[in-house]
Amino acid sequence: MFVLNYFFCVLLFISRTNSMYIQRINDAQLVPQINTNYHIITNSTCEKCLCQLISSFTALNCFPNNTCQLFQSISQYSKIQISLQTRFYFRPISTPGFCLSSNISLLINKIENGTRISIPEINFQQFIEDNQNFLVTINVDTFELIRYSTENLTMIDNMTFDQSPVAIGFANDAYFIVLTNGSIIIVDSYNLTVLNTMDFENVNGTGDIMFLENGEIMVITCPNENLILFFQQMDISPLNYTFAYSLTTNYSNPQTLKYVNNSFFHVIPLMSNTIYSYAAIDNGTEWIENIFLDLTLTTDNSTVTSMIIDRYGRYWIAFDSPTILIFDEKGHEIGNLTIPNANIANIFMTNNSVMYFSDRQANETQTIRLDPHIGC
Repeated sequence: MFVLNYFFCVLLFISRTNSMYIQRINDAQLVPQINTNYHIITNSTCEKCLCQLISSFTALNCFPNNTCQLFQSISQYSKIQISLQTRFYFRPISTPGFCLSSNISLLINKIENGTRISIPEINFQQFIEDNQNFLVTINVDTFELIRYSTENLTMIDNMTFDQSPVAIGFANDAYFIVLTNGSIIIVDSYNLTVLNTMDFENVNGTGDIMFLENGEIMVITCPNENLILFFQQMDISPLNYTFAYSLTTNYSNPQTLKYVNNSFFHVIPLMSNTIYSYAAIDNGTEWIENIFLDLTLTTDNSTVTSMIIDRYGRYWIAFDSPTILIFDEKGHEIGNLTIPNANIANIFMTNNSVMYFSDRQANETQTIRLDPHIGC
């Protein structure tokens, strides 16, 4: 559901363009969230941008300075705020029940039979998708940040560091790269320039990094210390954070972080088949730790190597094997996806269900893209 902040009356118009109904809100704009993918077009009329919206996008902000912001998808947590002389256009949004991706059996079939692209891979660590629709990863062997096209997996550009990167996050239009020495390099996502370098005494042996509250809270795991660290944003220019508080886990080696919402997230320990959940108490600094999913019996003690949560709250979990298990939000297994002759170590899914896999076979390591051609 969209959150509308009404300061005065906002009028909704319905336009019919090229036999397609487009809805418009005057004096309003969609505010992008951290995981929202959008494209910026400058020196263009709103009419030209509407053609782009009709062809391949879901929503559009038309600003008075001849700049457009096109969105591939809209998060259910997105906000619309008042913005004078700005127009917000969007396609009528269907309920999830009418989208093919809501049916897990049909979705699995579409993915398994989707259009496949693969490229050789050299020890990539993580995948994220940024605000320019790039697929971004880090390479621990070559000390690189690398950006790929999400359409065909061609390399766009790269950036090299003086130490090996161990984790990458994205917030405030910037990449946050954690190096082996604990330094966090903040890089502008538009021009790959370094905005700031942060060093914290308690960041040691980092496992993963994520953000809460639209980038205001930075969260880091330290497996060696059994700690989850929280940092508060202090400055915007340059971006800077200060240590706020920490949580000590009741298990060893907290590694991978998975955002659900600002008051709930998951942690997957290193070399483990148990997934933990953390729920905030009154949106404060106290969190309740629970076991969310114990896969000991389900997977014959195989350890979890990657997990994603799709827009319907389903959990897709990889175990360095050909089969990915799928669970509902209550932890019940509801299906599985198999990539023949592959050992899937890492997985990533876009909002339109395009999937990316890291295949770690002994004789061939590759990144695979499977497009089920689902438009919603």
